[in-house]
Amino acid sequence: MLAAILLATTLWSDAPAAEPADLSFLEGNWTIHSAGGDGLGHARIAIPLDGAMIEERRVIADRDPQLLWMARLEHQDGWTQLFLSPGGNREFPRLSPQGQWPMVFGGDVTLANGNEARFRLTVDRKSDDEHHRLLEMSSDEGSSWRPVLDYHYRRAAATDQ
Repeated sequence: MLAAILLATTLWSDAPAAEPADLSFLEGNWTIHSAGGDGLGHARIAIPLDGAMIEERRVIADRDPQLLWMARLEHQDGWTQLFLSPGGNREFPRLSPQGQWPMVFGGDVTLANGNEARFRLTVDRKSDDEHHRLLEMSSDEGSSWRPVLDYHYRRAAATDQ
């Protein structure tokens, strides 16, 4: 009987999802810097559901906080960058292979002015205490790219928290 239950479970269960890259190093407080090293802001990254959800509250200069998420979505088969936009929730699925660095996310977007644009977000892990995020935009279907943001995250010292 037990063998029949195990066989049925194996035959009718979903195939296991691809193993995600380990993103647990992202949890904690971060300072955000320009490529030249100037301080731009800070972020708090939490992992409310290990292996499935990461949430970030990022503040740049005197701007309002921005909320961002990374989630493992079944319909995207892996990590996806999520953020709120004037049109609602926006998804940038992962374009790079699972488990490899850098992670590249991207998507096509209709801008507020009606123009089409393609976005590409590259997240590169330098160490457990440093990572880099580069958001680029293309208005010619990916033939050329221009940077939108170039943030270098460094783990905040205990006195910065």
